[in-house]
Parts: sequence; C-alpha cells; structure tokens
Amino acid sequence: MDAVMLITRQLEAESQVGRGLVGEITDELWQRAAYPGANPLGFIAWHMVATRDWALHTAIQGVPDVRERAPFASFAVNPAHPPFGMSAADAVAIAAAVTRDGVLAYADAVHTAMMQWLGRLTPEALDREPDLRANASRLPAYQVSGYVAEVEDMAGYPVWALLSAPCFAHQREHVGEIVTGRAALRAT
Repeated sequence: MDAVMLITRQLEAESQVGRGLVGEITDELWQRAAYPGANPLGFIAWHMVATRDWALHTAIQGVPDVRERAPFASFAVNPAHPPFGMSAADAVAIAAAVTRDGVLAYADAVHTAMMQWLGRLTPEALDREPDLRANASRLPAYQVSGYVAEVEDMAGYPVWALLSAPCFAHQREHVGEIVTGRAALRAT
C-alpha cells in the first residue's frame, strides 16, 4: 500500500468537502453560532483552513504558514491569533473579520501548497517526528494557554499522525458541525 498516496487522496477529498461547505454558508449565517457556547460558522470555516495550514507549515516543517505570506499576510485571514486555543470572544471577532471569499481563496492556496508538498513526500518521511514544541513556539503571539496545551497534546506525533489527526479527522468533525449548525440555524 502506498501510504503517501492514501493520505494525499484523503486530504484532497477532505479539502473539496470543506471548500464546498464553506461556500454554502450564507452571509446571514456566517457570524452566527448554532447554539450558546458554539463558535460562529464563519470562524469554524476559517479554523478548518488555518488548522490545516498550521499543521503542514508550522507543525511539520517549522516554516511560516500560507496566511503569513503574500498575498494573505495583510488580509483578515491572518489575525494575530493561532488557529486554535483562543478565547470565544476572539473566535467571534475572527468570524466578523473574515469573509467567505477570503476564506475560500485562502483554502485554495493552502490546498495547492499541501498537494505540492505531498507530491514530494516520501513514505519514510511519514514516520519522522517534527520538533513540534520548537516549531509551534516561533510566533510570540501564539503563546496563549489554550494553544500551548493543544500543542503539548500533539507533541511527539509523527508526520503521518499530524496529517491524519488535525488535517483530516479534526476536519471531519467540523464538517459535521457546519452541516448540523446550518440546519439548526435555518430551523430557528
């Protein structure tokens, strides 16, 4: 079995599903949460892309994320916050700042970067354990307790697990959250 090909196909399919769902979140629902304590759908859309970007670039490679580079560095998709571990108020602010079109453009750029990187990945590299603690601490603004705790939980993951957990399984959870959240919000 070609593990790199399997992971590539899974991530490619998940990108298509996620992109499709983000494109279907209406302006009316973008800043709304499905229930008290839930994150707004627009934040979830951004978070899905930003988490994948982070896992590929910061966690695995220790390099700047797509959102930190041109043309995204000055866009709303590049808030000072890490892609996870921030406060609920920060999540609401991100949903208010990012747009569906901005998130979709960001998603396309992350998908392209991921597919190019996976095209060069060798099966042996899947077992490598990146220095996640060092890679994840490269930005001072990211040193919030929620982020640091989640990084600590993932420390020691090999590349295949970082691709399978935050980039695939975690994404699937949010796909369900968007689908059920939209349905719940439309029913009210």
